[in-house]
Amino acid sequence: MEHSYQGFHREVASFAGTVQPGDPVALSGNGTVAPAEDGQEFIGVCVSRQGDLAGVQLCGAVEAGFTGAPPALGYGALAAAGSQAVKSAESGRSRLILSVDEDAGRVVFLL
Repeated sequence: MEHSYQGFHREVASFAGTVQPGDPVALSGNGTVAPAEDGQEFIGVCVSRQGDLAGVQLCGAVEAGFTGAPPALGYGALAAAGSQAVKSAESGRSRLILSVDEDAGRVVFLL
């Protein structure tokens, strides 16, 4: 049996901003997001874009690329890494890291 985390407690909200699907995002103003800067905590990941609006997933399982050392399974802090990726962080919000594919450079975690 194949497993999937997609759809688990998935919540998406619309924000204004010039972000692209796959970008970890940070608040940049009232109701506005921007790509999170390298090392910055992020509020969610952009999953869609329509005109000036971006759909940002704020809760649930998400898959992203990672840079640097592979994140450890279990709870750990993640930060934005630029280029639509995340990286392990020394501090910040703890997220449940469910799967790490070192060969593909991909990680699945709960927001």
